[in-house]
Amino acid sequence: MGLVLKEFNNKIRTALILAPFFTFAQIVIDLIIPSFLASAISVVFSIDKLKQDESGGKTISVDFIGGANINFANVREAQIVLATTVILLALCELFFGLISIYCASYVSANTSFLLRKKIFAKLMRITTPSHDHYGSSTLLVRLTNDAYLMEVIVFDFLSLIIRAPLLFIGGLVFAVTTNQDMSISLLITFPLILLVIGILNRKSIPLFKENQKSVDKINERVEEDVSGYKVIQSFNLHSFTNNKFKIANEGWKKNSTSSLFINSLNIPFTFFLSSLTIIIALLLVFQLDSSVSVDPLPQDAAIRPNIFAFFQYNFYIVLGLILTSLTMVNFNRSRVALGRIKDILSQPEIKTITNKDQKELLPTLEFRNISFGLGNKNNNNFLQNLSFKFEAYKTYGIVGPTGSGKSLIANIIGGLYEPNEGEILIGGEKIQSIDSLYLSEMIGIVFQQNILFKGTISSNIKIGIETRSDWKNQSDLQKNEAMKNAAKIACADTFIEKFSDSYDHNVEQLGKNLSGGQKQRVAIARTLITKPRILVFDDSMSALDALTEKKVRENIENDLKLTTKIIISQNINSIKHADKILVIDNGRIVGFDSDQKLMKNCSLYQKMKESQKDLGGDFDAVN
Repeated sequence: MGLVLKEFNNKIRTALILAPFFTFAQIVIDLIIPSFLASAISVVFSIDKLKQDESGGKTISVDFIGGANINFANVREAQIVLATTVILLALCELFFGLISIYCASYVSANTSFLLRKKIFAKLMRITTPSHDHYGSSTLLVRLTNDAYLMEVIVFDFLSLIIRAPLLFIGGLVFAVTTNQDMSISLLITFPLILLVIGILNRKSIPLFKENQKSVDKINERVEEDVSGYKVIQSFNLHSFTNNKFKIANEGWKKNSTSSLFINSLNIPFTFFLSSLTIIIALLLVFQLDSSVSVDPLPQDAAIRPNIFAFFQYNFYIVLGLILTSLTMVNFNRSRVALGRIKDILSQPEIKTITNKDQKELLPTLEFRNISFGLGNKNNNNFLQNLSFKFEAYKTYGIVGPTGSGKSLIANIIGGLYEPNEGEILIGGEKIQSIDSLYLSEMIGIVFQQNILFKGTISSNIKIGIETRSDWKNQSDLQKNEAMKNAAKIACADTFIEKFSDSYDHNVEQLGKNLSGGQKQRVAIARTLITKPRILVFDDSMSALDALTEKKVRENIENDLKLTTKIIISQNINSIKHADKILVIDNGRIVGFDSDQKLMKNCSLYQKMKESQKDLGGDFDAVN
């Protein structure tokens, strides 16, 4: 709760105060009621004597636990007053209980709401290496399951944790006040109860940690199998994937069984020792109190109302211990969850630079001795001493074999990764001195994976300008015109306008109802609408046919003359028309020149072009 306490509004803070207050009031009434019930029982079982006292003109005196007594004029008055008092106390107890539970529920629900909000905001700001380290499934569990566990423990804290010690301590005090002889039994059994609860809870902590790891594993398994559904179907891998899921599921079941079993042992042990307390108490009262007769229903002292009250308070003591035990179970789980949440919240964020004096920069890009490796270890850099400069308004290609580091360069340009060594300059300025908002509006990237969001084609394309400062005062008509122009450049208008609802056509999650080529063109349009000064295509036309790709490239060259264009591809024909081409192999630059010159002085480029020509991948042949 401390993670979001500062964000509580007045309504939540009020509920936070009222919840323990009304819980306390409810418990006080709970502890008073047995005293009145014991007195009512004394009236019922002593009715003959009370009537005699009444006939003799004497007032009726009813004793209460603690030595207090009240005088009544007659039996009828005693019955009415005691019955009415118990009913009113019960109604007050119900009323206070409902208010306390509502307030606790309100605070706990808002705590998890604000916590999820905070975690989600953090997930949107953590660095790409941190995201890669945890993986989507683990981050999802921490946003949902772990946040929910914090909601549970906050509710327990405001209701059960306060209720449990009050019931235990109050029950203990009232039990001793009721019958000191019987209270000796508590000294024998309750240290044993506390010992059992302590041992079991200590053993449960590592089990819950393992259980949370099992949850992460099964989420990873499900995410992988659901994402790879088509591969599983095409290769008939149902049995294979079922077995892998079975292993993960069995691990979760085993850990859950162990943790739940250990923690559930608290309840039967507590009830057993509670019953033992009652047995010992009865033995003690018969041995130590000579006024108690063993004859059935004796007329004077056989039935002692305070014995009933003692048993009721014993129940409250046991209930307090059980609630403590149950709360400890959730506490152990939430403590693990809290550690996992804090782990996420402590991750480094993408650095935000504010420069109010930011000047306009030319769209030039320069790498100076850039080295980078996943894992952030300088002695294990994959990209080695990359140095090159892309001049403004020209078109550049980056080509290389699979796994050569092309996409890493794109991610570094986009600010998703920070280089371990070297400097990046935009417009001659070090990237660390450029305003982050200005930089994000200056650079646009179309990634390999074309992620579309649930909504419409229109919402997916226009999402690129929703938060841009230069579009805040633009009308919807202007935004729609820009959207259609971007779609036209990306050759997306040809299929969009075939839909009956055109740009309002529904897009399912991740764009599942669109083909690969359609998704790529929508993704390209989404970036083009922002009119970036530096435009990067990270192998983002691979799903387009040769004619469409050629048309998109021509449109970009004609409509974005004041943009520096960087095309990353494995296909030579996609970048051979560029002004200069950067050739990458195993994280190193092996060539940087025009197509014609590379054919003379770069053996890797020559081999790649020859191999692709043999495969019939030449655009010139198509046209």
